[in-house]
Formats: sequence, C-alpha cells, structure tokens
Amino acid sequence: MERKNIILIVAIVLVAGGIFAIKKFMGGDSGCPKLIFGISSNSILAGESIHFEDNTTEANDWKWDFGDGGKSEDQSGDYTYKSAGEFTITLTINGKCTETTTIKVGDLNISSNDTMQKAVAILGPASCQVGDAVQFSNSTEGATKWEWQFGESGSNDKFEQNPTYTYSQPGKYTIVLRVDASKAEGRHAITVTAKPVTGGGAPAPKLSGADLKSKFEKITAGEFESVYYPMLKAYFCNDNNVSVVINGSKNTSIYSYCMKLDIQRNTKFGDVKVEYGSNGCISKITVTQN
Repeated sequence: MERKNIILIVAIVLVAGGIFAIKKFMGGDSGCPKLIFGISSNSILAGESIHFEDNTTEANDWKWDFGDGGKSEDQSGDYTYKSAGEFTITLTINGKCTETTTIKVGDLNISSNDTMQKAVAILGPASCQVGDAVQFSNSTEGATKWEWQFGESGSNDKFEQNPTYTYSQPGKYTIVLRVDASKAEGRHAITVTAKPVTGGGAPAPKLSGADLKSKFEKITAGEFESVYYPMLKAYFCNDNNVSVVINGSKNTSIYSYCMKLDIQRNTKFGDVKVEYGSNGCISKITVTQN
C-alpha cells in the first residue's frame, strides 16, 4: 500500500476517534433512554393525592423525590402533599438518568387573593341522580366573576354566581369554583348515581367499544386531561387500575395505558372490547393496536 494512502487512513481513524471522544465529553452518549413517566395532575390542593408512574422500558430501579421531603423507590404509586407550594418532582432511574416535572399545590379552600383571604364556599347537595337539575350557589364577599367546573366536561361550564347544572353520567365528581379570574378557589364533592329503571325501561347507556376507541384516539391526539378524567369518573368508578389487555398478551392499567397514548401519540387502534362489572362500571378492556 502506498505511503500516501496509509497516512490518509490513519488520519481518518484519528478524526473519527476525536469526534467520538468529544461526543462522550459533551454528554451526547449518556446511555440514558427517554424517560416515559408522568403524574396524574400538575395542580392539586393540599391534602390531595397524585398518582405517579414510570413506564420506561429500560428502567430497573426508581428513585422519586417529590420536592417536599417525600421520596419513593416504587415504579408507581400515590403521594399526598400536605402543604401548599410549587414543587419539583425528580425521577432518577438506574441510578443516573434523571427527569423533572413541576406541581402546584394550593391551600385547601383558601383564596390566593391578598384582598380576599377567606374560604370560597360552594353551597349544594352532596349527591344527586343523572338528569336532575341541581342548584349550586356561592356568596363569597366581594366576588364579581365566577368560573364553575362541574367535573364532567374538563372545562368551565357556568359563569354565573348561582348556576344550575344537570349531570349526564354517573360518577364521583369534584366541583371547582374560581372567583375573580382564578384568584380564589373552592371545591365541593358530589356523587351522581344513575336513575333507577322502572316499568321495564331501558338501562342507563354504557360506553361501547367503538365509543371508547374514539376516546383513545382523542387522548393520542393530545386531549388527555379533557378526556381521561371525565371518562374515569363516568365509566370506571374512578378506578385507575382497571385492566387493559393489549394484543391478547400485555396487561396494564387504564391509567398507564392512557398515559402512554398521550406520550407516544402514534397509536393506531383496531378492535376495542369492553367488559362491565356488577357495579355497572367498566372492569376490563381488550385492545388490538399497532
């Protein structure tokens, strides 16, 4: 081989080695996968819990730091914040790969408006039936604007001081009222039950496989918050652990499944089958997908 060609080969090897060394030095080959993790909500009140979960395929161990002194080494679970504030949640997998997210924890039923440091009381029943026109009211002193979320649509539903609302689906809901452009907030729990069937009438409508497939498609299109939680309350009895069987073999929870749909956003669905339990809520889902 000519001396000129040997010099050229050696030069190429040295350049390639230098690029690799620079890449390692700059952290371009950290060996860390993209972490697939999430929490059930980024905004809660003190005393409420979040569900946390990691679905990173390459993960072997987990260390969660919830920013308020609380920690966990579980892959998934629930955590309760006892005090208000803004916290950074840090997940470390395999002892070296780290990602963070933030959560805002508000004071329970206490206004954040310096001029309105008082509870925002929601007056209304603790239970009702589907189809009932339910009256709610608020008498917060000094309030001029009201934003009511009744937990079924995932968005603001009413804007008057004393609204009436009719629930279309059974479930346990948390009503959120924000007054004066979200500067003060109150919450109220209500349980909505199906009307009893009398005189041979038809039972309350259930979610079909085709309907659930449509909701999955919305979640994979980026509508997790507005679709998942109303669906969970209306059809799953607020059970995040309902079984989802994927392609006849893999088994996961409805929460983990929908969280993956929201993160990956490229799933194509085939057949979706739904099974109901004796309580009238969905107990199992079978999905075929790509």
